[in-house]
Amino acid sequence: MSSPLTFIVNTTLLGLVTLPALILTVLLFRRTSGSRHEPSRKWVTYTKVAFVLYSLVNILTLIITGVNTSSDSYYYGYYSPSYLALLALSSISIPIGHVGSAAVFLALFYLARAFSLHRTDETSKRYRIGRQWALGAFIWVCLASLTVMCLSISIFAARYANTGYNNGPDYYDGIRNRSIAASSFDLALFVTHLICAIGTMVYVAKARRKVLGTPLQKASNLMLTCAILWLLRNVWSLLFSILWGFMYGFAFSFMYSWGYIFDMILNNWMTFVILVLLYVLATTDKYAMSQPQEQERRPKSMDEEAF
Repeated sequence: MSSPLTFIVNTTLLGLVTLPALILTVLLFRRTSGSRHEPSRKWVTYTKVAFVLYSLVNILTLIITGVNTSSDSYYYGYYSPSYLALLALSSISIPIGHVGSAAVFLALFYLARAFSLHRTDETSKRYRIGRQWALGAFIWVCLASLTVMCLSISIFAARYANTGYNNGPDYYDGIRNRSIAASSFDLALFVTHLICAIGTMVYVAKARRKVLGTPLQKASNLMLTCAILWLLRNVWSLLFSILWGFMYGFAFSFMYSWGYIFDMILNNWMTFVILVLLYVLATTDKYAMSQPQEQERRPKSMDEEAF
């Protein structure tokens, strides 16, 4: 597959999913009234965050693609405004994408918790531990992704500041070390997302067993589908991150173009499918998850108020 054809396919796939994502984001905010202080509605709040960040990343990617198409300076001009704008937008999109993934994880985590609340009003020790780990993972993702962004900015800032007379070993060693550090942090982030997806899968499976044979069983099937797709998505994301970031021969192979096609489908589109399923659960009355439940009106413990 040629590079121009790959570019056209990727851009088309991205454009086809961005507009529906924006529409669903607006509809989700209009049709839901969940509060983060209601134990069985926190997942809706994180679903909204995930929708916003997912749409924002897609918009930034389309802007980057448009500027890249209209100017060859991205490839040849370190000092051109187009080149600097593309690198800045690319760096900014890194933490947005990772935090968006963390928001999907938290949405699934609290969705599973919402199913558990329908069977018991007890705040278990396991849940408190799981919530602490989830909070820790979210903080780590935020800090690590910001670190990757700063390292990326520092790399092209050093190139921009270089006058061409300081291309000694120290200059190239500094660029290489920062590139390795950024790739390592990025890989660690994808590993974190995969570990969180595995933990979510286990929690979702346990929560689903509690509602089998109840009116919530159909909704639990959608929740399980989301968890499975999220796990598969993160397995692929980690694999693609290793191939793209550390196996340098991959970038020059025939599979490189195919890899971007697969990534658009298994990463971007699969995330959109998950968000659509969460939207359906949040807004469709027949799944009995679109409105706060009676159980939410009980006095809440301090554990339930946090995070």
